[in-house]
Amino acid sequence: MELLQKLDVNSDEQVYINKAIHQLTDEKQSEQVVARGLAKDCRSLALNKKLSEQGFKAIHRVTET
Repeated sequence: MELLQKLDVNSDEQVYINKAIHQLTDEKQSEQVVARGLAKDCRSLALNKKLSEQGFKAIHRVTET
């Protein structure tokens, strides 16, 4: 979660980062489930050409761990 809080992403990406943080802290979901959901959400951004290169790298780093 600490990594999620340190990411520097655009506003569209930040919505999904905030959702992931909420799922981890408030809903107590597992990191694996949240990472899978984050990857899915970011695919939709990529398809709509709203995923920045920096955002892609940051999200990729999070979902690999």
